[in-house]
Amino acid sequence: MSEVIRYEDYLRELKSACKKSNYSFSVIDSVGGSRKIPFVMVRSKKWSVSKKTVCFSAGIHGNEIAASYAVLRAIEKDVFGKFKDIQVLIFPVANPTGFGIGRENFENYNLNRHFGSKRGRLENLLIEATILKARPFFIHTMHEDADEKKFYLYGFDKNRDKIYRKILNIFARKYPILKARKIYDEKADRGIIYDAHDGSLESWAHKNGAGLSMCSEVPGRLSWDERVLFHVRVMEEVLKSC
Repeated sequence: MSEVIRYEDYLRELKSACKKSNYSFSVIDSVGGSRKIPFVMVRSKKWSVSKKTVCFSAGIHGNEIAASYAVLRAIEKDVFGKFKDIQVLIFPVANPTGFGIGRENFENYNLNRHFGSKRGRLENLLIEATILKARPFFIHTMHEDADEKKFYLYGFDKNRDKIYRKILNIFARKYPILKARKIYDEKADRGIIYDAHDGSLESWAHKNGAGLSMCSEVPGRLSWDERVLFHVRVMEEVLKSC
């Protein structure tokens, strides 16, 4: 996607899609200091403490927003509605001030290194508080590796390897898997990096009770449309695994 992407336009589309579907759109606070940029959450309208909750997060790096549009497409097509026993909690844009601009937020912070940290920014705190209240069973954060042609995952708790491996292998039928023994200096096992405690959302979530916590790294060298569809399909497989 080469044209300029405006956060306001994205929110307008997302809010409209939620109104036509079974999902609630809410502004939980504003970020960006005096700019007061909405920080939004989407969740299933029919909320019950007896249902399993799955949390999806997209766009924490402002230059990786195909996943934010995947959330929009999934809501428009009611992908989540096929899973009647599961409710979803979604942070469609975890870094509003960086949306379509760059990796960091407006304070030049990489938000995905400050969860559970004294240096955590407002965005981190809002996500943490919401997750602690909802207590999701599975947390899936969606990323893109701009330099990669191959797919890989971060997973937490190697005892859950069977679940993460099944998700990875489904995509191996069509896309190459990055099977290097080290990925960004982290030890990897056939396309999965385990227990990388680096201040990321998925790391913090695992430490705070999420039964399953995973980060998907979609190949950034795919086309925009391919990346959006890829993210939608990974979300579907996450829900199937529950």
